[in-house]
Amino acid sequence: MAKYSGKDLEITRGSTAIPCTNIRAITVDESSDLIDITGACDTFMQYLVNRRDVDVSLELLDDTVPATVFDLFASNEPDTLIVYPRGNIAGRPKLTNATFVVTGRSRPISYNDATTISVTGKASAGFVEGTV
Repeated sequence: MAKYSGKDLEITRGSTAIPCTNIRAITVDESSDLIDITGACDTFMQYLVNRRDVDVSLELLDDTVPATVFDLFASNEPDTLIVYPRGNIAGRPKLTNATFVVTGRSRPISYNDATTISVTGKASAGFVEGTV
């Protein structure tokens, strides 16, 4: 696969596309729950993989329209989250999660910096990789 930058990154929540001018970053962290199955005489720890978990964090720029981007992440009801790492262009990759749930959001406001929005959430059942 060719290397790429995030300059063409696009994100959609539900049926609403987040303007690319408001997107700073998205991080998808996958982890696994482990069960310790180490025996007394084992030299090394041993584990079974139990369940996988996917945490998502977004960094967005707030906009001048009152709370438009912030309100998009107000609901904690499951909704679709689609990430287009190289843009929403035919043939390019996309990551889809049909049950994204917001677990937190914040909007720190500073006198000398752009106002950002941080969103955290869970992607139940993980992301499905596909193409646009």
